Amino acid sequence: MSDNVEAFITDSFKGAWDLFIKYPVPYILAFILVAVVGTLTLGILAGPLAVNYINMIRTGMAGDEPKIDQLWAFGDILVPALLTGILMGIAVTLGFIFLVLPGIALILLFTFAFHELSYRPAGPVEAIKASVQIVLAEPLNVLLLVIVGAFANILGNAIVVGVLVTGPITAIAYTIGYESLVGVE
Repeated sequence: MSDNVEAFITDSFKGAWDLFIKYPVPYILAFILVAVVGTLTLGILAGPLAVNYINMIRTGMAGDEPKIDQLWAFGDILVPALLTGILMGIAVTLGFIFLVLPGIALILLFTFAFHELSYRPAGPVEAIKASVQIVLAEPLNVLLLVIVGAFANILGNAIVVGVLVTGPITAIAYTIGYESLVGVE
């Protein structure tokens, strides 16, 4: 592994841990709400909630305390996030129908679509295209970020409430990684 890739992964997860321990309660509560409401709405609100969870992470990264009510501040992102989630869901489902690997590849390529909606005004297609471009520009960094996040969450699920820590940390690490990859200061 090159030093740059190792530094990228280390910086993403160390930064995530540091931010998580600064604001654990709002990140854990919001993580639970995203999971529960996303499930109860059959995934319909999962996209908008994911974008707003990223917005909460950005608030913490800016040095301000994230607030749970940020989850419900849909504003202009509601429709683009709904449509982005639907498009990605259809594409991934079709990818899994056709031999599984295309579905896994699409999940990886769509890693930052909701981040794109959080950071800049974009439509669903633009957000997905931007995510694909980011991933294709730095495939090893993104692949390892996703693999480390997946392993962290697998370990978190092995402990009854562990995912309440690993889930938010992974989401924060993805956001830090996104900022690093696209050059957000």
